[in-house]
Amino acid sequence: MAVLEIKGVRIGEGRTKTIVSLMDADREGLLATAKRAVAAGADCLEWRADFFGSLDSEVAVIATSRELMSALPDTPLIFTLRSKDQGGHIELAPERAMLLTCAVITARGADLVDVEIGLGDRLVGALAKLAHDNGVRTIVSHHDFAAMPSVDWMSAQLVHMAGLGADIPKLAAMSKSNQETHDLMRATSQAREQLDVPLLTMAMGASGTNSRLSGEVFGSALTFCALGRASAPGQVELSQALPVLEAIHRNLTAPDEPVATHDAAEEAPRPAEPTTPEAPKEISGHTHMICLLGNPTGHSLSPAMHNHSFARLGIDTRYLCFDVASDEQLPSVLGAMRAMEGWDGANVTMPFKQAVIPLLDEMDVAAELIGAVNVISKRDGRLCGHNTDGAGFMRNLRAHGVASEGARMVLLGCGGAGSAVLVQAALDGAERIDVFCRPGRSSWQNVERLQARLAERCSCQVNCRDLGDPAQLKACIDQATVLVNSTSVGMGEQSTDTLVDPALLHEGLAVADVIYLPRITQLLRDAVGAGCKIVGGLGMILEQAAESETIWYGVEMDTRSVEQEVLSAQ
Repeated sequence: MAVLEIKGVRIGEGRTKTIVSLMDADREGLLATAKRAVAAGADCLEWRADFFGSLDSEVAVIATSRELMSALPDTPLIFTLRSKDQGGHIELAPERAMLLTCAVITARGADLVDVEIGLGDRLVGALAKLAHDNGVRTIVSHHDFAAMPSVDWMSAQLVHMAGLGADIPKLAAMSKSNQETHDLMRATSQAREQLDVPLLTMAMGASGTNSRLSGEVFGSALTFCALGRASAPGQVELSQALPVLEAIHRNLTAPDEPVATHDAAEEAPRPAEPTTPEAPKEISGHTHMICLLGNPTGHSLSPAMHNHSFARLGIDTRYLCFDVASDEQLPSVLGAMRAMEGWDGANVTMPFKQAVIPLLDEMDVAAELIGAVNVISKRDGRLCGHNTDGAGFMRNLRAHGVASEGARMVLLGCGGAGSAVLVQAALDGAERIDVFCRPGRSSWQNVERLQARLAERCSCQVNCRDLGDPAQLKACIDQATVLVNSTSVGMGEQSTDTLVDPALLHEGLAVADVIYLPRITQLLRDAVGAGCKIVGGLGMILEQAAESETIWYGVEMDTRSVEQEVLSAQ
């Protein structure tokens, strides 16, 4: 059996690892139960989100999953949204369950997600692929509360789950006799001989108790235990199960192998977490400044993101927001930036992205082509304008394994974000970009303007096409490797709007959206169902911020830390 290591917990090696389910309805209860479970010795925790009281809010689910992840640095967390017929707490539409699971995956709000085999092979495989693309492991599960299936069927089902991409195939069935429990053990043992992944199996009910405790003998690497409250019939209290699991492990271990007790920790001590260098906590006479220029700026997430990053990188800089009253004040503001030592640069937001251009000494290629600046750097008193929106988007694509070189892109819309994507994709080596807009609108004019400018800079073929022509949209998507929505269609947590008929999506197509709320738009939801790789919009925000720090200081932001420790709190 292969060993699956998550957060230092080696599943499939040593004694059977324990899982405790968290079934509280609110975040406070979940965090409290998680703390108790870890203190009691649980190896892994499962968040049974079907008990959560705020399932109607994707934002609440993501925020809670991230808070749990932050509270569990050494304990693997499983996200489970159990359907009613598989033993879940509430009836939830499959589409809603899939949406929330996708959102948690792309937010990296769990170490593992449970995916029910009843969704069908195509969706299970697509969700497993999405999880793996985002560094999340999958448990593919089946529960039978009515009867114990045949040995051959159970063994074949476990093998089939692994074939769909399960990192841990899971099978639970109700047992009414010792013989039925023995059947489940035989099926697990047979599957273990054919597979190279850890298994999770159990016979539910009182007759199946021994299957929950002796997994190390027949091949189940994990077992669910109760912490005052069971999530399924037959679970043993954690405090009672641990000594038995330890005893079984001691008896199975060769005499010359050292065996530690549970209290002494079974495995070698984990190395201490690396310390993160921090900038001085107090502002001093040497502290530098980066600022955001715009109006209004008070709502911006940039100070929280950059100040967190600067602290982690040990950079003695603070990021501040300044509201500039009007265009007329910009010359004096930028003049002060030139003159002041320690003012190292700025971000620029609405309504000044174009107004600052005449006041700069130079611009990079992307900013010049787009005609908008969102980053200012300073070198020897000279101010240079940059546009990192497109670079951030392309960095996010590459982080998800989507190549830009030779890409054939379909781009929906060409406003501010779309223009940035169009320019950077062309500069990064895209072969062809078909931009779909409404004739006569400003976005159509943007494409026509950029077509001429890009033709002088690169060999990318840029085509302006009518968004109202479904036949043309289908023809272009059929040939595309990447589909990007840069419009606002689909924005809003409850929105089900999309510009693309799901029937047009195909395997091999990467589908990206610049929208970050909701994390999984209707377009991305449809793309998962079609087996496409998906790329959400939050990564674009993170990556353009990372690109800004590279421009200012030549450093690389830890975007995952910013996402988990800063954005999850917003």
